[in-house]
Amino acid sequence: MSRPVLEEVDDVDNMDMDIAEFDPTLRTPLAPARAAPTVVRSQDQEPPLFPGAPSTPRTQTLAQAEAQKNVIDPAKFSQEEREHLKRFQIVYPCYFDKNRSHKEGRRVSESRAVENPLAKTISDACRSFNLPVILELDKSHPQDFGNPGRVRVLIKDNSNGGQLSDPKYQTKRSLLNSIAEYLASHPTTLDSISKNNGVPWPQEFDGFVPEKLPRVKGFKMNTIVPVHSRVTLKHPMTKTIYDPEPEQPKIPAAPKQPKKKVMKIRG
Repeated sequence: MSRPVLEEVDDVDNMDMDIAEFDPTLRTPLAPARAAPTVVRSQDQEPPLFPGAPSTPRTQTLAQAEAQKNVIDPAKFSQEEREHLKRFQIVYPCYFDKNRSHKEGRRVSESRAVENPLAKTISDACRSFNLPVILELDKSHPQDFGNPGRVRVLIKDNSNGGQLSDPKYQTKRSLLNSIAEYLASHPTTLDSISKNNGVPWPQEFDGFVPEKLPRVKGFKMNTIVPVHSRVTLKHPMTKTIYDPEPEQPKIPAAPKQPKKKVMKIRG
């Protein structure tokens, strides 16, 4: 009998290896059932999300948007907006990881790669280039599941005669190289993933202090990950795993009672 052969897959950009993605009613050990993916956008000096698309009125008020830190529910996108979204290119953090080989997900040269790339910084880079961009916090590359987050960015709109968002970025390769330069000048630190980085934290994270992850031999992963990662040390959602159980007060033992002696008298 011939031995099975593992087939190498060169590009797994759009593979979300998660059965819960296909049926939101499912609850799996790795990915509990969840609502539509979270999308975060900043509205300050940013190009329109869907250039050329007619704007649709939204029921969300400015006050509500501010209260939600500009988090948009993709389930509320119109059908036309969904069609525009398909034209966006996907960029994962592992494309810039200097500790990975090309087969392990890196897409830029080793000289351009950095330590601990994060999707939030990639999103900041694309916004600084004045490109339409969406940050999806709960999507992960299959080879980098501990570092959640990916970016959708519009380079060229094929529905509009292939019009470029910026002539400087005619290919995805040119954009990746520019993002790599931005990441090099904005290194990831524990401070950069703090509450002030623009990504809203749940209430459970109040008072949480991020820590570096220990390196695991033979396993490629960031030592600094977003706080909402499932591998975050002392994650607020699972803090009971790390907090020692309170010591139970000792109850003093009752004093031993002397044994009763029974005397038998024969008549």
